[in-house]
Amino acid sequence: MLAYFSTELLKELLDYYLPRYRLAEERGFAVQGSKYAWLYDELRLRISTIQQALLFLDSLPKFMSGQIFQSQ
Repeated sequence: MLAYFSTELLKELLDYYLPRYRLAEERGFAVQGSKYAWLYDELRLRISTIQQALLFLDSLPKFMSGQIFQSQ
């Protein structure tokens, strides 16, 4: 069961998209002009967005508690 108020959902989505992204690379979808280049681009953007969201959510508690400013 996924907890919707944690990062577990995003991690599950990332685990879902990464194998498909690698498969798209292996099949040559990354080449512009390929019939499925749009699919590769979509997967790349989804993975990038999820990774950025995970980084943001990981740093948010540190930022809110002031730990980021104390370490400088």
